[in-house]
Amino acid sequence: MFAYAGKLLFVDLSSGRHWTEPVSEELARKHLGSRGFGAHLLMRDVPRGADPLGPDNRLIFMTGPLVGGPTPGSGRSAVITKSPATGYYGEALSGGRFWHALKYAGYDGLVLQGTAERPVYVVITDETVEIRDARSLWGKTVLETEEALKSALGADYRVASIGPAGETGVLFAAVMNDTDRAAARTGVGTVMGAKRVKAVAVRGTQPIKVFDPAEMMTQITEMSRIARNDAWGKNLHRVGTSGGVVGLNKMGILPTRNWQDGTFELAPAIVGDAFLEKGLIDTKRACMACTLACTNVINLPRSEYGRVNPAYGGPEYESVAGFGSQLGIGDPSAIAYANQLCNAWGMDTIGTGSVIAFAMEALEAGLLKESDVGFPLRWGDAHAVMRLIPMIARREGIGDLLARGTKRMAEALGPKATEMAVHVKGLEVAMHEPRGKVGLMLSYAASPRGASHMEALHDPAWMRENAGPELGFVKAFDRFELPDEKVAYVKRSEDFRSAVNSLCLCVFLVKEVGGERNINQILGITRAATGWTDFDLDEFLAVGERNWNLARTFAVREGCRRRDDAVPPRFTKPLPSGTTLGKAINPEAFARALDHYYDRRGWTRDGVPKRETLEALDLRDAAAQLHG
Repeated sequence: MFAYAGKLLFVDLSSGRHWTEPVSEELARKHLGSRGFGAHLLMRDVPRGADPLGPDNRLIFMTGPLVGGPTPGSGRSAVITKSPATGYYGEALSGGRFWHALKYAGYDGLVLQGTAERPVYVVITDETVEIRDARSLWGKTVLETEEALKSALGADYRVASIGPAGETGVLFAAVMNDTDRAAARTGVGTVMGAKRVKAVAVRGTQPIKVFDPAEMMTQITEMSRIARNDAWGKNLHRVGTSGGVVGLNKMGILPTRNWQDGTFELAPAIVGDAFLEKGLIDTKRACMACTLACTNVINLPRSEYGRVNPAYGGPEYESVAGFGSQLGIGDPSAIAYANQLCNAWGMDTIGTGSVIAFAMEALEAGLLKESDVGFPLRWGDAHAVMRLIPMIARREGIGDLLARGTKRMAEALGPKATEMAVHVKGLEVAMHEPRGKVGLMLSYAASPRGASHMEALHDPAWMRENAGPELGFVKAFDRFELPDEKVAYVKRSEDFRSAVNSLCLCVFLVKEVGGERNINQILGITRAATGWTDFDLDEFLAVGERNWNLARTFAVREGCRRRDDAVPPRFTKPLPSGTTLGKAINPEAFARALDHYYDRRGWTRDGVPKRETLEALDLRDAAAQLHG
């Protein structure tokens, strides 16, 4: 096959065995890779009701057909598992260079199963696979681990690892690769820690063959030009994803103080331009083959919190909002240091910022006492936050409660706390306020992995006519409305993004709406890479819909139902300020929209994919598992 390595590597940690399985062209074209392959393996190999932290679960590192090639944005891939945070489908994506190394070693993916008797790390050097003792690495931070492995193995190895948070079972622990790239959501690092795997180190030397290199480069050049010349693309290169902070604040949808507000008085102090003006951005960093270089690298030799090491990159928007507006902090250096702590200890910044914000409000409401924490913990107190993050990672004192995540914290603190807890399916909500983007709330609710902001376009994308005619996005909608036709737009956007996440391609390089779009170039690149010369948009969308339904079917098989596709109570309360003043999610209107969404998906009104839907998508094995 072209574009694929052609096999998957399986490692059984319990027995020490490893083997490969071939990737057929039929499977490749049916699912593309990444999400599709991962969901397929979960359905095939993980028994119904398996303990996410037990030996029967799988931890799947999965690439796609464009990984290993020159396509901008192709440095991105996924870690997939049964989530310990939700109990359902778990997926986390990251960029960097680790994924290209895995492909060059000759594998489209790595599957870890079983549980090691003691801490280990896996070394992959082309066809050679070793499981080595990692007891000397256990307890080390991410950077310490990577430096130790590169010193022992060679600087040309790429490393994915967990920090101490994964070892102690923090439910939002991340798998970190290339030091500063985080596959952070749904507790994938928690599963890696439960399997007692500290790291995976990879070096590969095998080239990836594509069908038509010249045509591929022609399409790449045009795709890259469109993405680079886009206003959002230019801003990403200049100041990174945090460049949108002020714009969201003006729209009244910048998450503030545990979602109690949508405007933050110190927003101008934490926008990407503020990092730039204060000289905190030392340089820019790009994932493999990328032309945007959106990562801000912060180098701060001295701050009142400690040194900010450029090896850990710098905070993306989610971290800036999570440690800034959500906690009432307006100091960029504090946000950068908090981001570094999470990267070092191996924790999701969305989850970490969310549980701290929840704890701050719980203290205000009298549901926690200062004696429970051991020190004052108030809005804007950055020093307290820096003290608390390592406690969460070590599960020390109050950190043990926060390490369980927002849902379980609320269950421990009582009914009043449940009204303050912002999550979907047990996954903390990403830093995008759905009271000003109601279609986003629908995607949050229906996502098989919980409240992910990466599954669909956000509502402002449809505030202009003919935003994306290739996908049928021709009508303009207000960001506060959710009529049936907009529900159809959300569904189609999810299908498209699901296919993008199966290629796997960074969405920052994908322009499906706006003045100039590059969908045709992405399809052209896929055809030139694979040799599937008749692969078109209809098939691309069908792959996305198939993989979305497969991930949903796994979640449903494990117990997910309509009750889990719920709006957090906080979002049914009106925002108190800004241009989104008074806006809230109307439960009755949302329920009607969810009904219409289920109908469009071919699911029952309880959110279960129907047999005929799955069979029409060529998911007969999944249909048999779900319906008998």
